[in-house]
Amino acid sequence: MTAGAVDHLPHGAAPAPLSLRQAAEHASLSPASAEQVRLLGTAWTGQLALFVRAYAASTGHPVAVPAPAAGALDAELRSLAGEPGPVVTAVCVEDVFGELRWESSAPLDAAALQELFAGSDRRIADFAARLRDQLARHATRYVVVPPVFPPLPLPVAERSPALRLARLAGRITDALVETLAGLPHGSVLDTDRALETLPRVAWADGTGPRTPGPVLSEEAASLIARDLVTRLRLAWQPKVLVTDLDGTLWRGILSEDGPAGVRSHAVAEDAAHRWWQRMLLCARGQGFIIGVCSKNSPNALDAFTDAALREHVGLLVPPADFAAVSTSWTPKSEQLAAMAKALDLPTDVFVLVDDNPVELAEVAATHPDITTLRFPSPGEDWSRLCRTLQDLTAVGDSPLTREDRERAHYYGLRYRSEAARAKAMSVDDFLASLDMRLELAPVGPGQATDRCLQLLNRANRFHLTGHRFDDASWLRLVDDPDTEVFTARLIDTFGDHGICAVIVTDTAKDRVRLREFAMSCRVLNRTLETAVFDWLIGRSRRPVHVTWCPTGRNDTVLEALRGHGFPTVTRAAAQTDGAVTVVFDPAVDEARGKNYVEVRLSRTS
Repeated sequence: MTAGAVDHLPHGAAPAPLSLRQAAEHASLSPASAEQVRLLGTAWTGQLALFVRAYAASTGHPVAVPAPAAGALDAELRSLAGEPGPVVTAVCVEDVFGELRWESSAPLDAAALQELFAGSDRRIADFAARLRDQLARHATRYVVVPPVFPPLPLPVAERSPALRLARLAGRITDALVETLAGLPHGSVLDTDRALETLPRVAWADGTGPRTPGPVLSEEAASLIARDLVTRLRLAWQPKVLVTDLDGTLWRGILSEDGPAGVRSHAVAEDAAHRWWQRMLLCARGQGFIIGVCSKNSPNALDAFTDAALREHVGLLVPPADFAAVSTSWTPKSEQLAAMAKALDLPTDVFVLVDDNPVELAEVAATHPDITTLRFPSPGEDWSRLCRTLQDLTAVGDSPLTREDRERAHYYGLRYRSEAARAKAMSVDDFLASLDMRLELAPVGPGQATDRCLQLLNRANRFHLTGHRFDDASWLRLVDDPDTEVFTARLIDTFGDHGICAVIVTDTAKDRVRLREFAMSCRVLNRTLETAVFDWLIGRSRRPVHVTWCPTGRNDTVLEALRGHGFPTVTRAAAQTDGAVTVVFDPAVDEARGKNYVEVRLSRTS
């Protein structure tokens, strides 16, 4: 949500650079339960970590920065696969060129430097590709900090080692920006932009005799950390904003004051409640899922269902906009866990806003990955909460698709269907009662491109290969005459769930290959994958080749292949960076998976 999306919002200037002493004081504000940010790299990460903690604490979203793991950058990234929490990768020139050891016993001689420079372009490209692959497998938010090289005193000889090392740093930065552009969950920090207010001569405190890169000045580290914290929070995009009712969504306590004593728009003291409702309304329109979690009696839901009461209270948000509503006397940590399970989302994408610090502490103790924000008491300054929420809900430059705008609606359908599942006699009875229909539509150049790319670049749990695409690589795929691309739209008794999967196949005379299959997690556990396999096998009547590439987070695909009757595949059969190809031959193999979905093929997307 961009600044200005909600009227009358207070704004604050960006914090000024901190000194080392100030950073140490601010960093001490970080509580033990702060979010874990793994700061990687081998050069000035220790210095940078202090300023990162300081700026994170000053923005109200503290982080803890553990010491970097021992070993090379590649090994550190591999060790993080599947772990929660964001990653900040501080890349140094020596990470690309191991000969330039930070604490090497002797500098390289002229011949060694000449050999290094001669093969530099290939090595930079290889390093950027490895980093991209590791970050894609990690599938979490990240910020990459490229090398920072100090300005060189003039005049400098054209072929001097110092000038050539400076150019190497620049080429590494360019390669990182270009190679990582297709990854959807992070960014590369533009250090030049972060330091543009600082004269270049003040970027470094100097370099040691054996140091291939700079020792950052305090002011430079401060400015980089400030920009890094902002980008890190934007790289993490929360999906679910959950609000308390009493004292947060409205003023007063419904069970004590009664409907007549609850308001959100009557007096000046209601301004914060009114702003929060507008924020939820705008966030819903930008694709965020909004929900309610309240320790309250079920009668509190009358405020959402009774039109007269809603008007009296002054609620701006229509009841249908809340995808999930939980009101009970059970602990909020349990309510949120049940909500996350019903939505099939991890708890680390949840943000809870509540006026009760005890409730927030209870949730934080049980679910430290849930972001908890305290709603201000009457008379308190709420500008800090405004800024924090605006940062958390800021959207990028990518255009919103229909599925983005209707995400809350789709998750609301899922939430209600899961409630029906809990009441059903059996899972089979429930799935049969949904009357599910999967509409497959062929995709040509320029058709449904944005949504296809979203699914391929964001899906993690059910993504056959984990491969990410940019616009150019996607268009090459669609234009391939041997390739067919389909989108899949799910419709059931609860409504239209929108385009929830993308399927890419290519065909030869003797076989069909499933190249890509990515599906939104909100439609998992509906037998959609079985329906797609059945359709593909029945349509081709030839052996179907499927290559599964392990990413550390897509074992759901492996289970689906096993369940459908593909030849036995074991997780151990695939190496960390390897892949496994399995073949289903309709003449030999028998499909086993249960299928409750009717597949229809339409002519247009």
